[in-house]
Amino acid sequence: MGLERRTPLRRGAPLARGRQLARTTDKPLHRRTRIRPRSAKTAAKAGERQAFVERILARRQVCEFYAPTHPGARLWVLDRGDRSAWLGGRWVTGPTCHHRTVDVHETWSSGRGGPRVPTDGLTDAMVAALCRPCHNWIHDNPEAAEALGFLHHSWEMI
Repeated sequence: MGLERRTPLRRGAPLARGRQLARTTDKPLHRRTRIRPRSAKTAAKAGERQAFVERILARRQVCEFYAPTHPGARLWVLDRGDRSAWLGGRWVTGPTCHHRTVDVHETWSSGRGGPRVPTDGLTDAMVAALCRPCHNWIHDNPEAAEALGFLHHSWEMI
């Protein structure tokens, strides 16, 4: 069971001004070794992630974003399955941006419960290769990105 306190806590005397707390050990306070920036497990996943990103960017070199990047444009998504949309009076099927890709965007991000590496279940279909302005637009406009299928919640299965 849990720890039960039989007597209520009492407030002790406050620390006198200018007086430090008493040390309980004679060991020095400084570390003798540096703290590792990543654990061994995280470092292994980082290497796997880097290889995955390099493979995606090598295969998919044109930005895959298919929505307007300016706020005045009108877009109606009619079918999220094949990414066809009615944009500015014409049908758009496929990317509307043609810049070179620099980012790999997870439609189901790790913050929303998605996998970060292929061994955790990340597949090529779960990512989009994007240029930086389009990637920024997705994260600046999450509601529109969700409607376009570029962001998914943890309860949505892909």
